[in-house]
Amino acid sequence: MEITILENQLTPEEFIALYTSVGWTPPCTGQVRAALENSLAVFTAVSGSSTAGMVRVTGDGAMTFFIKDAAVAPEFQRIGVGRLLISAAEDFIRTCLKPGWAASAELISSSGKERFYEKLGYRSKYGTGMIKMIRR
Repeated sequence: MEITILENQLTPEEFIALYTSVGWTPPCTGQVRAALENSLAVFTAVSGSSTAGMVRVTGDGAMTFFIKDAAVAPEFQRIGVGRLLISAAEDFIRTCLKPGWAASAELISSSGKERFYEKLGYRSKYGTGMIKMIRR
């Protein structure tokens, strides 16, 4: 199965479909569109005409980058799609750094997926990732 990684081509509809496929409740289309437009980069894994996975990179573009919304459709899990997406995100982060710079790539793992990220070198070195949803 051939997987291609595309940059900044994910549609809100594809985002919502992937989000839903992994059991998450998606935001509304308008909010997704704004998030995609304001991301530093968005990577999509595709196989033929199927959207296999996605990941967004947000942050300040210099010291801190957040890897967000990493999701792989269930039928494409366990074949390396997630690894390809995280690699694309990390490669993008490297392109933002000037020689001698270092930056943190941060993420919050879904419960039960920590081992996947640990295999890629991510550690909970500075405590536990936390999140608070703020609503209006």
